[in-house]
Amino acid sequence: NGTVELLAALNAAPVFRLAHSWALLRPRDVRRFNALNRTLDPAGAYARYRPLLAAARSAAAPAVPFLGAALADLVELDERWPDMRPGTELVDANKLHAVGLSLIHISEPTRHAQISYAVFCL
Repeated sequence: NGTVELLAALNAAPVFRLAHSWALLRPRDVRRFNALNRTLDPAGAYARYRPLLAAARSAAAPAVPFLGAALADLVELDERWPDMRPGTELVDANKLHAVGLSLIHISEPTRHAQISYAVFCL
């Protein structure tokens, strides 16, 4: 989420128009910036981002999913699938299963996290 916020700020018109400042960047940094822009492009439902997240998950690497992509998945599920089975008064279990999987993917990084809190006394 933080990376997307930084990209949005750097791509904002007032910042992007600072041609002299952008010219001071090293070519390597410009390539990295452009690569991040391409990776986190929302086109095709984050098509370039999803394989990278899947690879991180399969390698058991710590990866916090981009919440915007996860929420877009939930909106698509809600709009695409009916709540009830056609012609019945039964809840569509397939939709519930798909929503549950999306929620698991969102909460996955926190499931096994061990967070220690330091308490300071004044």
